[in-house]
Amino acid sequence: READPGRAPPEEEVGEEGDSYCECAERIWDAIEASDAAVREGGGWGDACHLRYFGWLGSLTNLEWLINTHIQRRAYSFGGKEEESTEDGRATIFPFPLNSDLDAEESLGDAEEHMQDKDGGDGGADERGNGDGNGEHRKPGGNLMWGAYAYWISREGLEALLGDLRRDVGALLWKGKRMRCYSVKPIDKVIPRRIVDLLGRESVHAATAPAFFRAPMLTSKIHQQWDAEFCRSTEYQMGADPNSRRKLTWDDLWLADDEREIVEHKKKHGVWLSMAELSKQKRKGA
Repeated sequence: READPGRAPPEEEVGEEGDSYCECAERIWDAIEASDAAVREGGGWGDACHLRYFGWLGSLTNLEWLINTHIQRRAYSFGGKEEESTEDGRATIFPFPLNSDLDAEESLGDAEEHMQDKDGGDGGADERGNGDGNGEHRKPGGNLMWGAYAYWISREGLEALLGDLRRDVGALLWKGKRMRCYSVKPIDKVIPRRIVDLLGRESVHAATAPAFFRAPMLTSKIHQQWDAEFCRSTEYQMGADPNSRRKLTWDDLWLADDEREIVEHKKKHGVWLSMAELSKQKRKGA
């Protein structure tokens, strides 16, 4: 079993002929075709895609910015034509987000707000961007997007990555001020950063409509206290993409039996169980 497995939308039967339709496969192919088309057309998408994400996640605050701001402004549009863009329900791709995008898009947002104010608009203010009403300051930042459970890397990208890490093994390690020993960096942080440095930011693409999602209440190896928040972020991600063919829920994904039980418990009782808690309940009921 993988350390960070993803879960995919299952196959469905559609059409009078009973044609088989797989949402997961459609999302994968849409992203591949968009990535290839973007590279062919140029326009800042580089000479080749060397790293492509079919599954990704982030904190809820970062997801709100990614889905509602970054993707809306930076996603590839087929042929640059509105009628062939993501509005037709096809997934497309967007460039891997960097923290420098926050400043650039915040400046663009300020300019747009200024123009709306001049035209008599309300500036499109979103309270969630600056706070949630209780004094908590919430702004996107840090690791804007992460996840290593569904990605593709080119041969050139892999060879460049391995060669770089062999020359600089320290790139895999980090040590905080109060830490006595070094720790290994999560691979989902290492891969995109090194590929961006080696082959350019435009060589890393991500699907606007993920084909794989983080498994519910997957036990984290380093921060189990955030397992429930990961589920909350995933639920937002499944239902927030305005360009998806349809919204998804946990019921739409392939899940293991124990994962399905955890989801059903959440529906009935409103709280997430950890895998350990589920096992404990089963032992008591046996």
